[in-house]
Amino acid sequence: MILAGALSVLYGLAYEISVAVLVVMLLVFTLSCLFASDTVQTRLTIVLTLLLGALMLVIVVGGTVFVVQDITKGTHNNYAGNHMVS
Repeated sequence: MILAGALSVLYGLAYEISVAVLVVMLLVFTLSCLFASDTVQTRLTIVLTLLLGALMLVIVVGGTVFVVQDITKGTHNNYAGNHMVS
């Protein structure tokens, strides 16, 4: 769910859509572990590992860009309690 939330915040992808895609991936993997051969399980594990790794990389890059843009534009808020820090 962290991946879905990050995609929603960084790229505006609807949270429900990204959660649905991740749940389908989980179900496919679960069913393959229950019913597929060892070869299919291994290949699917490699594919899903690469896919989710790439997704995490995209999120890290997007988060970095978001933070850098926020700092350079000066749109961030510095709050200490209820008082603005200058």
